[in-house]
Amino acid sequence: MILLPALLMGAVPAYAAGTTLVSESGIELDLLAFDINELTASASITLRIRANNQTDSKVWVELKDATVNGAPVDGTLRSVEAHTDTGEDSPLLYTIWAKDDDNGAGDAAIRSRGILEMVVDVEDNVTYDHFIKNKVTIDLSESVNAGASNDSSGGKAPAYTPASTSYETLAMGTKSQAVRDLQQRLTDLGYLNDKVDGSFGKNTATAVRSFCNQHNLEIQNEATPEMQRLLYSSNAEYYVEPYIPLVIGPQCKWDNPIYASLDNGTFYVQLVNRSQDRTIRGYELYYYKTDMWGTRYVEPTTGIEITQKTSFQQTIQPGYTVYSDPIMITPFSWTYTVWVGVHKIVFDDGEVREIPEDDVEYFSCVIKNG
Repeated sequence: MILLPALLMGAVPAYAAGTTLVSESGIELDLLAFDINELTASASITLRIRANNQTDSKVWVELKDATVNGAPVDGTLRSVEAHTDTGEDSPLLYTIWAKDDDNGAGDAAIRSRGILEMVVDVEDNVTYDHFIKNKVTIDLSESVNAGASNDSSGGKAPAYTPASTSYETLAMGTKSQAVRDLQQRLTDLGYLNDKVDGSFGKNTATAVRSFCNQHNLEIQNEATPEMQRLLYSSNAEYYVEPYIPLVIGPQCKWDNPIYASLDNGTFYVQLVNRSQDRTIRGYELYYYKTDMWGTRYVEPTTGIEITQKTSFQQTIQPGYTVYSDPIMITPFSWTYTVWVGVHKIVFDDGEVREIPEDDVEYFSCVIKNG
């Protein structure tokens, strides 16, 4: 395979949304729009890119060596099948986020809507030969959705009309045209990366939970009428890669003590990797215990309320739901509810993302009902 020229040097044009980033050797990447999320603890950028791959190879499209106003930031990668055009209705979604250890420089640069510079690296996902490796620059001060659809609301999608508008709750095991409509809309918005077959399975449930989480709805595994009305409306937002992709719940389970005299038990929480691109290799959980009156467990000698932590090496693929490894409870007989939150995530590329202790959100797992 003939390799294309290496990274272009010298002056690099600044691209506004609605322009072509790369077009050579049968591969074209068009920047449809970008959105800046400033509502989270760390700001992020979502790029919506149309990818037209006319080669015979499946390729990886990766954003590397990204900076905003010179501050290093992190990017993601996506794959594109051979002879595939993702189109404007189902673009590739990329997330650019600030690094954890830069003292806030990347976060401040993103919020200032500065200049994003990055290397667009396109390589064969089998041979790893480079098709393209070009440097591009995007002026984030330009209109957020210039050149995209008529959407000017910052990431919202045009309304969608399903085959049936008599919304009923859709749950695991449901097979119907309504599920097919649900899957198609979730796919178009970037929440679901699976076949559209009209059968409500675990991947559809994960996509529903991800949509609910992003839209501040009650997070559950069912597509309620309320959720569907929002999903099909013009207020539905395109998927944004979450800064903290590991979500706890909605289920947990526990084991009674094997040795009652020791008063030890174990519990497990359900974990969902909401990322569509990144594999989690490990995580650290914070947790504390309360009794049936809501009183928190304290250290007997000091009287200080205790928050414990435990770390796991457990692989969670993008979009997968698993149970955690067992977590020890002592004393078991006294505990009524365990409150669990994600403190740290380790990704497969070695990146460690940590949540400040004061910002950890806790999920309640009821161990006993009295």
